[in-house]
Amino acid sequence: VYANDTGTLTRVWEEPLDDNGWYADTSSVAWGDWNGDGDLDLALGNWGDAPSRVYANNGKTLILDWEESPGVYARGSYADTRSVAWGDWDGDGDLDLALGNSGAPSQVYSNDAGTLTLAWEEPPGVYALGGYADTLSVAWGDWDGDGDLDLALGNASDPRRVFVIKGGPCTLVCDACPGVITL
Repeated sequence: VYANDTGTLTRVWEEPLDDNGWYADTSSVAWGDWNGDGDLDLALGNWGDAPSRVYANNGKTLILDWEESPGVYARGSYADTRSVAWGDWDGDGDLDLALGNSGAPSQVYSNDAGTLTLAWEEPPGVYALGGYADTLSVAWGDWDGDGDLDLALGNASDPRRVFVIKGGPCTLVCDACPGVITL
């Protein structure tokens, strides 16, 4: 993390080394006040053998506050997260976290008073990578104008998908979305 001091960037924080003395392979970062204390916290989307993480900002430094639990994925013990995005998907006033994963289901973690709990996983489909898309980007937006956030997945070599929330689980509403062109 680099702080901007009137046009001069100064490094003020870096993710600590893991137990083996390595840095995580971070592919995506997103700022958001996930614990509601007024300070921006940092989500890191990691891939390989490193879990995705959330670091809470106490106003002076960033402290590890959450990390993805290991699971059974084709490429290792953690999902290969390529993109992270904060959004209030359940409308309760706090930020929830979407993880766009490669070769594993993309996920949404619901934030309940500072505790992230797995709330949704992308259903398996017919994709090139063992049943799940190669998701490289996720974004929240109100696709259908109904006032709640919907989730878009940007996939490599697989269809772009939009999931819509209708007061419960996400529903796929657009697969290989019309009007979206591939170059």
